[in-house]
Amino acid sequence: MDAKSLENVIASISDLIEKSKSQKESEAFKNFSELQMNAQKSEAQISKLEEELDKKNKLFSGAMQNAASLEIQNKKLGEELQLEKSYKDKLSSFVSRLSASLGVEVIRPVPSSRAKRGSEEHDLEVKLENMLQKVSEVIGKPEEGREKPRQSIKISLSSFEPGDVALFMPCGKDRTDAYGNSLYVAFNVDCPRHFLHTSSLEDFFQKDKARAESYCLGRITVCYEATEDDFNEFGMTDEESFHVCYAEPVLTE
Repeated sequence: MDAKSLENVIASISDLIEKSKSQKESEAFKNFSELQMNAQKSEAQISKLEEELDKKNKLFSGAMQNAASLEIQNKKLGEELQLEKSYKDKLSSFVSRLSASLGVEVIRPVPSSRAKRGSEEHDLEVKLENMLQKVSEVIGKPEEGREKPRQSIKISLSSFEPGDVALFMPCGKDRTDAYGNSLYVAFNVDCPRHFLHTSSLEDFFQKDKARAESYCLGRITVCYEATEDDFNEFGMTDEESFHVCYAEPVLTE
């Protein structure tokens, strides 16, 4: 083989080597590019998964907070129901004792839906006991063998509409109207004050003065919210809301 042919062979081999090297570099670059793109896609997917995981964590955290809040609410509701039951039981006991003292049936009042708490419940209990003691003092203790409360007369403690029977008690010598007459207020539980009108009070005194001096048991004929004239007549201020009742005497004996 002459020198020229040898040079041609060497040149061909060099070309092949260069081509092979270039091809490998191209394939390597292509593979690197593909790897880089896949890495970018993976990063995007990971970022998306992290966002979804973060959303789920927030939802889970919110659900846990709601569950904790619901548990607290249920516990609070259970406590209020227990207080409400205790309150109703005390009212029921009080009504039974009042009924025995008067010798007539007393309608059990419907207490407010809000359960009494702490000092409020204690204050109510003291108030009811004081009321019952006052009734017992002015009426006298029930005698043994006294007949059961009459079913035809039912005293209301929480409703004062026409037709309801109310027990009006004197407020004391220091509470008088514009004419010097003692004020009589309806015995009530969880209700605004209802005062007996002077004209009706006169009817009670005409029927039975001795009893009227202690209490007036009457069936309400008219009941309305106090007007400006009533505030003056009953010696009340504008801040003291109350109602006025007309009633006719109810005889229990």
